[in-house]
Amino acid sequence: MGISLASAEFLVRCRQEGVNFGRTLTLGRQQLFVSPFHLERLLKRSGCWPHGLPPQAFLDRLTVNPYYADPFLRALGADQVSALDASAYEGADIVHDLGLPIPSDLQRSFDLVIDGGLLEHVFNFPAALKNAMELVRVGGHLILMTPANNYFGHGFYQFSPELFFRALAPENGFVVERMLALESDLEFASLLGRTYVSELKGQWYEVSDPASLGMRVTLTNTRPVLLFIRARRTASLPVFAEYPQQSDYVASWESAHHSASPVHAPSRRPAHERRSLTRPVRLHLKFHLLPTIMRLLKPFHRARFYRAQAFRNRVFFRTVKQVSRPA
Repeated sequence: MGISLASAEFLVRCRQEGVNFGRTLTLGRQQLFVSPFHLERLLKRSGCWPHGLPPQAFLDRLTVNPYYADPFLRALGADQVSALDASAYEGADIVHDLGLPIPSDLQRSFDLVIDGGLLEHVFNFPAALKNAMELVRVGGHLILMTPANNYFGHGFYQFSPELFFRALAPENGFVVERMLALESDLEFASLLGRTYVSELKGQWYEVSDPASLGMRVTLTNTRPVLLFIRARRTASLPVFAEYPQQSDYVASWESAHHSASPVHAPSRRPAHERRSLTRPVRLHLKFHLLPTIMRLLKPFHRARFYRAQAFRNRVFFRTVKQVSRPA
């Protein structure tokens, strides 16, 4: 678990847009994978540099060993930074398994809860997400930086946007303020006996809510993708009193309910008016003959398909202007 340059940019973006870092809780102790000089420049160029803080004092606080994100979060306005984990091996001051209910004295205790890569490692994910939501006070924020495509084997899970749009919803006392997607990967390697981290990152994209589009927001790509989510707690409501349902299924159920005949089933047509093709033939046509024709047209059909499944699909993904970045 850790803060990359992409994660740092997102946190700075959240600070610019009014997120209160006052009492911050990180899920897991967050390491830093960014040059301290880049963090200094990022804070200054984004207008988030703490008033009156000498650069050397910031670097001295930041670069103690181990290299954790707490001083960076304090520079963003955190008065208190705590960490929650299932083990104290990295110095978490709250030791608790998020797969189990959190104590009542921790509920609604934090202005900001940050997950920088823990939830996908908790087997009981719905309970862990519920706990993370319940830790946030009303008016506070939950920030998730979590794996989407191409994180096979990284944890127990990788996630779709719809999961968080439906879970962090008004009926659970939350609203998603922003959801961004980014192709991003950290590469750990060694050179001359020393370990280094290289970050590969692409363009930021705003992700559309499938419920607002009336269709699934899908993506087929070749590089790892992270979701960056900011949700605000708007009310103290029971979390998951009813479990979320995928929006396209809900729409289908409602459509079927409204279109169902209230009284009589349709009468059978006379035999001479029925379709000439039998049902087995129609199914064979649908699942074999037509797909065979489409395979012959594959170079054209698949290209169109993958364009619709790519970040180039501006209905699903809209480009976002970069936050101020270090040179």
